[in-house]
Amino acid sequence: MIQAAVGYSDDVDSADAMREAIAQCRAQMQAPPKAAFLFASYEQDHDALLAEFNRAFPGLPLIGGTSTAQITSSGRYAEDSVALILFASDDVEFGIGLGRNLSVDPLRAAREAVQQAKSNLSAPPTLAIAFPESLTTSGERIIEGLKAELGTAFPIFGGTTSDSHTGKGTFQYFRTERLTDSLPVLLLSGNVRFSFAVRSGYKPIGKKRTATKVKGNRVYELDGESLLDLYQKYLGDINLVSPEYPLAVFENGSDQFYLRTSQFFDAKDGCVIFDGDIPEGAVMQFTDGTRSDLLDAAGSAVRSAIQAFPGQPRVALIFSCATRVLTLGTKVKEEYAVLDSVRPGGCCAGGFYVYGEIAPLERGGPTCFHNATFVTLLLG
Repeated sequence: MIQAAVGYSDDVDSADAMREAIAQCRAQMQAPPKAAFLFASYEQDHDALLAEFNRAFPGLPLIGGTSTAQITSSGRYAEDSVALILFASDDVEFGIGLGRNLSVDPLRAAREAVQQAKSNLSAPPTLAIAFPESLTTSGERIIEGLKAELGTAFPIFGGTTSDSHTGKGTFQYFRTERLTDSLPVLLLSGNVRFSFAVRSGYKPIGKKRTATKVKGNRVYELDGESLLDLYQKYLGDINLVSPEYPLAVFENGSDQFYLRTSQFFDAKDGCVIFDGDIPEGAVMQFTDGTRSDLLDAAGSAVRSAIQAFPGQPRVALIFSCATRVLTLGTKVKEEYAVLDSVRPGGCCAGGFYVYGEIAPLERGGPTCFHNATFVTLLLG
């Protein structure tokens, strides 16, 4: 069984913030920790955070990264803060690994991370959690590499590191290192009990169309018609190409979909640029969702994960999209409120707002790269 503790601080001094988060975790833990997650705002003194953590827990396996905002049962929704999650267990093993130079060869980086993490386990892994770089390479390529090492149906969760929509860059954490362009991975093996749910709140509308001209994350045509023209036709103004209007992507004839948000358009090149790759031939559909729809979806994700959990969950890990921070505005704090309203007693919560979410659409299905989505992963 997995035990967990969550700490939080918004102290302006990074070392003091880490000490406060550590003290909160120690007050909750009843066994020596075996692994840790750390999420922090980009503006923190990251080296001070990691040095303070290592003084408290020398050699303890740690991964994590920067985030637009943090969400914890200690501090709820917060920006400019630090969130720490400690894990303990007497029948679950935790192994971490790192892949470097992700943009040069994401498949090799994934292989190196997984092989290193496996070397720290005595049994085959049953679950993976990853916090890769978001700005230097394709999220789909990262997942492709992880699948190649772990298996197509192997459950992989997490999210890509983020900043505060500044474009300055992001950092990843691995033990005592602050990194960029890297892939930190945690593998769990043994008696790992988990459940999860993936929800967005966006509903497909209008006609389904096939992506007939695509280059990576640049979409030119649907059903042979310019996507820029379609945006003008349905949204009325090309300036409305924004994260608030994601497109649903259906692959291989499935009724299930993941989302792609559009951040920019290139009128000269004649394409819309999305926050993730889209395979040519995929079926796409416009979506619509109100703030209430998005919040209802977060609650639905938590309730569905709880209903599916085999027993009593001990920690709820949340990976929500930084796009939802922009879309929900002042209501974004209510994502934690709906989580807290249904969170079982004895179950702490922690997570961060990412640039892309990593999770299967359903248990036993292949892991996907998502945008604008709320992912709940329960462990116990």
